[in-house]
Amino acid sequence: MLAIALDMRIEAGAITDLDFQHETLLDILIRLFTTKLVEAVRHGMPRQYAERSDDLPMLRGRLEVARQFTTLMAAPHRLACRYDTLSEDIPLNQVIRAAVSRLVRVVRSSTVKQRLQEMSGTYAEVSDIPAASLPWDRVIIDRTNARWKEVVDLARLLLGDRFQTTSTGETAGFSLLFEMNVLFEEYVARMIARALAGTGRHVAHGPLVW
Repeated sequence: MLAIALDMRIEAGAITDLDFQHETLLDILIRLFTTKLVEAVRHGMPRQYAERSDDLPMLRGRLEVARQFTTLMAAPHRLACRYDTLSEDIPLNQVIRAAVSRLVRVVRSSTVKQRLQEMSGTYAEVSDIPAASLPWDRVIIDRTNARWKEVVDLARLLLGDRFQTTSTGETAGFSLLFEMNVLFEEYVARMIARALAGTGRHVAHGPLVW
């Protein structure tokens, strides 16, 4: 139901590997996120050009005249440069880092935990932003980074406010909660839309808000 409602692609082989009979739904979603993240990272992390200002010994980009003849007046051996550089510190990667940071603390599988820890190193140069402050409105999925859509969708789900924390003694527990009526409505709407494909009829329903 979640796979259909969230447009998640779960291949038969992946289902077998996830070992549904011995893992909770939270375990399964974390493992699925980690598997898809590792696969996406193998093809390279998305990057965007970002403008930077720096004082360099040689000119790079263009000279910031005002800063050169004010701030650097007493340091003629430094040039006030403004230039564009490809950066991995972009909103999409900030979302993924936040998800990795959260999940590495709650995952139970030692294998998945190790993979997430490896991903933490991969994202070390990306800004660590609290989940509540993530720039979701600036995360853009287009044809150049389409392979990241499922990873971002899972991150959005796992970074939501559906976690419930419980504890007994020194043992901490976590659970993942869903509004089943909303999830079921989305599932039914999508299944009807599939059934009506090619008939010229359409299903009108609101977006699933996580």
